Amino acid sequence: MGLGGVAAQELFQRHSIKPTWLLAIRMTGAGILLLAVLRPAWPRRHWRRLLLFALLGMTATQYTWFAAIEHSNVATATFIQYSGVAMTAGWQILRLEIGPPFGRMTALALAAAGVVLLILGQPAVFTHCERAHSASSSPSPLRSRSRSTCSPLPV
Repeated sequence: MGLGGVAAQELFQRHSIKPTWLLAIRMTGAGILLLAVLRPAWPRRHWRRLLLFALLGMTATQYTWFAAIEHSNVATATFIQYSGVAMTAGWQILRLEIGPPFGRMTALALAAAGVVLLILGQPAVFTHCERAHSASSSPSPLRSRSRSTCSPLPV
């Protein structure tokens, strides 16, 4: 992920870019670059599986990450994304697919506690932000400027 999350947060906060717009640009650009540079052979027998993976796997993952960045920040979104392994293990334990040994349960409890502490420790996550847009000479979403005024949500 590197700088992609930081750049996405900058675009969402300062330029009012929406995650769907950034997702479309990112996935289209990556697809074109992949085809131009690597020129992979078209998977004739597996094209449905490839399309399903692209739409439900890559696009859904990228969208939820961008949406989490838009609604919180890049650190929280990345931490929650990487806790997916623990969430999957918890789901498998609930469905009785794997056993709940002490070590696994301890790891899951610590991962859940980390997510809760990270989210509750950031008051910016629980704020309501209104963006005031200044006039822009260009309709391009990259050229618009905005300033954010945030106030805590009533609890």
